[in-house]
Amino acid sequence: MAKSKAYLGDIELCEGENAQARALLEGALRSYPEIRIEYFDLGILDTRQKKYDQAIAELERAIKMEPNRVDAHYRLAQVCRAQGREQLAQEQLKKVAQLHTKKRDNLLQDISGPAQAKPAP
Repeated sequence: MAKSKAYLGDIELCEGENAQARALLEGALRSYPEIRIEYFDLGILDTRQKKYDQAIAELERAIKMEPNRVDAHYRLAQVCRAQGREQLAQEQLKKVAQLHTKKRDNLLQDISGPAQAKPAP
């Protein structure tokens, strides 16, 4: 049930229905606080309402749950920038770039296979 509420909340967020999204996401969070999208979406909602400290905490929780997802790092960079915390924003953007590079490299390796060692001359 909590997952259903969380995903319905995500849909409401995408539709711009912020109040309904928050109600569903907070309900899901109370029932089962281990769903990443709850924190990510609440971070978006709190950013929209300029509740930056709360947004940071929620986005950091989303990152802790799935550190290799780019979206929360990028959103966190935006919040830090809105607060004038440019160094922290740049750190998050650097992490975004690293994750994109890692994903690209993994995809290239999947496509081409493992690197072949060159024979010694």
